[in-house]
Amino acid sequence: MSETRNDNDLRERFAVQREEEARIRPHFEVPVGRRPPRINPAWVAVPAAAAVATFWFVGRDRGEPEAPYAIDLSSTAWVAPTDFLLETPGSDLFAMLPSIGDMPPIPDLNATEEGTKDSAS
Repeated sequence: MSETRNDNDLRERFAVQREEEARIRPHFEVPVGRRPPRINPAWVAVPAAAAVATFWFVGRDRGEPEAPYAIDLSSTAWVAPTDFLLETPGSDLFAMLPSIGDMPPIPDLNATEEGTKDSAS
């Protein structure tokens, strides 16, 4: 079960395959003395100048714009399209306040505690 792996055979087979491939593949060489084409600085300077000019014209402060007319927002009302979902059955009870005179009197708890202390002693 515990064999030692020997990958030397696999390495040799890959080396042979690389050699065969190297023989059949075409060789591409860069001509001696030939440089890659250089970028003309004008091709970079012209768009850069145009971008700077555009940002300068757009970013200029033109002062306070004059409003051609005024809008009175206090006379407008906006109703959300989902406001009807807030109208639940019995929601009219939430708007009403109970009258305080109809409530029974609240007992004074301090008086009962003092009364119990006196009777316990």
